[in-house]
Amino acid sequence: MTDTSQWPAVPVYSPRDYALILKLSEVGDLPPTWEEWWENFKASESEQRRQGFPAIRVSVHAGKFKAWLQDNSLSSSEQPGSNSLSNGWI
Repeated sequence: MTDTSQWPAVPVYSPRDYALILKLSEVGDLPPTWEEWWENFKASESEQRRQGFPAIRVSVHAGKFKAWLQDNSLSSSEQPGSNSLSNGWI
């Protein structure tokens, strides 16, 4: 069995949630459409795997993410503590 504990997590958005993810993004670093984001994501993921740096896909549910941001008085551009991922929005 492969030890995945050191693999980075990468956010994955559904086409249905992408519009809200764009609204929540304060950094403005996301492409305007899910299709463009998906193509960029697949290319980046492929390159990471080719270089020996696979990552674990983590589905981000936009509604839960928005609620989590509000409950924790955060914006999407802030970097909370490292164990915050498991607090309910994935």
